[in-house]
Amino acid sequence: VNFEIDENSRLRIFDAFLVKYDAATGQKRLPLHNDQSEYSLTIAMNPMEEYEGGGTYFCDTNESIKTEVGGVISFEGDLLHAGTMITKGTRYIIVCFIYEEQIC
Repeated sequence: VNFEIDENSRLRIFDAFLVKYDAATGQKRLPLHNDQSEYSLTIAMNPMEEYEGGGTYFCDTNESIKTEVGGVISFEGDLLHAGTMITKGTRYIIVCFIYEEQIC
């Protein structure tokens, strides 16, 4: 996503947190949903060799995207998406919710 903001605005991270997907004992996926933000980011925190499956699924394109460590996926918060199921290992991502804020 290209964050197009005007000169009287700035982007502000409203919330950010670590998500753990665990194929053996924990949360394996996240169902389809919309975020309550203008923009959302996911940041990969561990190598893809440590898990199988996973990624961020987008209904509009019918594809699941995942990145290597430090890779960022950005999208508009109202876009319908899901956390794809992991089948082996543990996957960590940081999720950020971003809003545009007017400045004086």
